[in-house]
Amino acid sequence: HVGEIVLSIWFLLWFVLAAIILGASGWSTVILFRQKKAWEGFANKNKMAYIKGRVMAPPAVEGYIDGYKISLFTAQRQMPDARSHRYLSVVEITLPDPLIDGGAAGTPEMFAFIESLGTLRPIEIASDKWNKEDRFFVRHKAAVENYLTPERIETVARILKTKNADVLFIFDGQTAVIRLETSDPILDENKMDKIIRRLIADAEKLKIGEEERAALLKKSEDVPDEEVPAANVPAQEQDEGETEEAAEEKPSS
Repeated sequence: HVGEIVLSIWFLLWFVLAAIILGASGWSTVILFRQKKAWEGFANKNKMAYIKGRVMAPPAVEGYIDGYKISLFTAQRQMPDARSHRYLSVVEITLPDPLIDGGAAGTPEMFAFIESLGTLRPIEIASDKWNKEDRFFVRHKAAVENYLTPERIETVARILKTKNADVLFIFDGQTAVIRLETSDPILDENKMDKIIRRLIADAEKLKIGEEERAALLKKSEDVPDEEVPAANVPAQEQDEGETEEAAEEKPSS
């Protein structure tokens, strides 16, 4: 009888575990197919290309809205323990025209990527509209600071405040992109449409014409650029490191 009781307990545990696993799998499948339906509806509504992918793979959308290139897809982000990952819905909006020089603004999750570029340095944003947890990086301070009018600073700050998302705004003299990453699978095509059109409306305020671009370039040439400490090394630590390296006569990294 004892053996039968133990067997029954193990069977019960196995049954509960199997139910949990199947339930989670079923829930993921339900979400996936709801996502496919919503993204296809959004693509059809805006006359964009819908890439349905394999049966159990997430979809993607490519196309243009009001001259802005829109890309929707699913990405994986590795977690800190390096053993797990999570899926993210990604929205990328490419502006029709480039901006100036080089810069990037991002929420905290984007700092590592921006710093990895190696060519951008952080600057202080003196505005009560700016979230102090976010950061703005530039290639050449003098070239970008004249572009950053109070209205544009407020606009970038509003873009970065997109709810439940990690956000990146990156630009140079060739292109400009807004990237939004969220764990929300975005199952409502109207919600997706609302988010993207709001971002496009904000992006309109960031655009510059050829005359303004030429004027900004002229101003940046007339003003000597300031040295800005590396993004991932505080100024004091950087100076100390350079002194130690000089003393040891080692080449800098």
